[in-house]
Amino acid sequence: TLLRRLSVFAGGWTLEAAEAVGAGGDLGEPDVLDLLSFLVEKSLVVMEAERERYHLLETIREYALQRLEAAGETVAMQTRHRDYFLAFVEQIFPELFGEQRTKWFALLDRELDNVLAAHAWCNAQSADGQLDLRLVHAIKPYYYNRGLLGLALRITTEALEHPAAAERDFLRCRGLFDAGQLCSFMGRYAIARNFLEQSLAVAREIDDRQRIASALQMLGMAALGQDDIAAARRYLSEALAMAREIGNRREIAAALNALAQFHRVAGEVNVALPLYTEMLDITRETGDYETMA
Repeated sequence: TLLRRLSVFAGGWTLEAAEAVGAGGDLGEPDVLDLLSFLVEKSLVVMEAERERYHLLETIREYALQRLEAAGETVAMQTRHRDYFLAFVEQIFPELFGEQRTKWFALLDRELDNVLAAHAWCNAQSADGQLDLRLVHAIKPYYYNRGLLGLALRITTEALEHPAAAERDFLRCRGLFDAGQLCSFMGRYAIARNFLEQSLAVAREIDDRQRIASALQMLGMAALGQDDIAAARRYLSEALAMAREIGNRREIAAALNALAQFHRVAGEVNVALPLYTEMLDITRETGDYETMA
């Protein structure tokens, strides 16, 4: 029973994950460690002692997946796997901006295949569009850090195209922003502005000023990338005004940084300098080392 349930993992798993996903019915969480040890002794499961992880050889995993299907447990186990890794990425999301983020990025390196498998399962289920938007957003800082922008854009657009993700709500608004931000960072400014204008429209519909400010800021950067100076000035000035109105210090710092960059590129260094100075003061206060750098 445990062996076939472990087949839902891609790229290995930890004991904690095995207990959360594999237990159930007559198989209790306290039983998982002993059963895992037994499977290791029988060479059905491989243990990586130095990383405290386990994995299945691909031929054994294929067999176990067949047994899982025959037992009628595929949907239940894939759903548990999805729930576990959605909770996992959302829980560590704040840590990806903290002082210990190197440790958390290394952990995500090991779990990337599982996260992608959870995304694929969400994408294949008719009701899981909203969950997929949450998943792909929570993993976004990892993709930036590792330079995997193309992969991030692919899974974000797949999540946005899910029929259950079509509702014009906060999650779709944020997902459209993420896609636009990724395109902008990749130099695809026209596509970026399309996504970001959609995000801004939804943000105004739901009256989410935080999302309005974020969309305006990134629209300004995308417009600057296209040398649309008038639009860039308008978007970035409005973004800073909105951020100040909201009072979110991190958002104010980001908006100051973006507007300062605009003035620097425009050759207006005397205007840019005090904006950069104010931004640095805020980032030192909030510990936002990424923006500070």
